[in-house]
Amino acid sequence: SGDQFFRGDFTAGDLKLAVTTTVLPPEAVSVGGEQIEATVVKFDQVVTGEYTGSRTETFWWGEDGVLLRYSIDSSLRGPTNLDFVAEQTLTSLTPQV
Repeated sequence: SGDQFFRGDFTAGDLKLAVTTTVLPPEAVSVGGEQIEATVVKFDQVVTGEYTGSRTETFWWGEDGVLLRYSIDSSLRGPTNLDFVAEQTLTSLTPQV
C-alpha cells in the first residue's frame, strides 16, 4: 500500500508499550469550510503491565505543523478499566481571543 511503518518499544513507569507508527496517505481535512491537505500519522499501541490493552491515536497535520484533526480509540484493563473514543477537528484557522 506504500504506507511507511516504524516500530519501537518503550516503558512509561510500570507500563510497557509496543508502538507501531504508520504514515498514511495524505488526506484533506475540512476546517472552516476549507479543504486543507494533511499529513496523516497513526500510532498503534499495545500496552502491558499494570494495564493491558490497546490504544490507537491518529493525527492529521497541516503543512505548517498545525494539528487539524485528532482521533483516539483506547481500551485498557487494569485497576480501573479505561475505554474511550474521541475525535476532534479544528474549526477555524483564525486564532480566537
